[in-house]
Amino acid sequence: MMMIKTTSTLRQRPLWPALLACAALAGAASAAVAADDMTRPEAAAMDPGKAVAPNKQETAESAFKKLDAAGKGYLTLDDVAVLPGFDKAFQAADVSKSGKLTLADFKKAWSAYTGKG
Repeated sequence: MMMIKTTSTLRQRPLWPALLACAALAGAASAAVAADDMTRPEAAAMDPGKAVAPNKQETAESAFKKLDAAGKGYLTLDDVAVLPGFDKAFQAADVSKSGKLTLADFKKAWSAYTGKG
C-alpha cells in the first residue's frame, strides 16, 4: 500500500496560485499607472530630456524651465522643437551662433515669439 505524504507539500501548494495571481495583478497595475502618469504634462516634465511645450501666456522663465527638462542651463533647437515656428526667434536671439540659448537669450526670443515685449 502506498502512503500519501500530507505534510508541508500539500499545505504550501494552494498558496502558489494565489501568489502568482497577486504578482501578475501587481505588475499589470504598476504598468497601467506608469502609462497613465506619462500622459500628464507634469509627469513628462519630471522625465529628464523630455520637454513639455509651454503656452504663450507663460513667462519666459517658466517656459525656459519646461523646455530645459534636463537642467542644462541652455536650450538647443532640439529642445524647442515642440514650439512651432520658434526656430526663427531662436536663430535671431542666438547672436553668437553657438546653437544654444541661455535664459537671457531665450527671454529675447520668447518675447519675439509671443509678441509680448
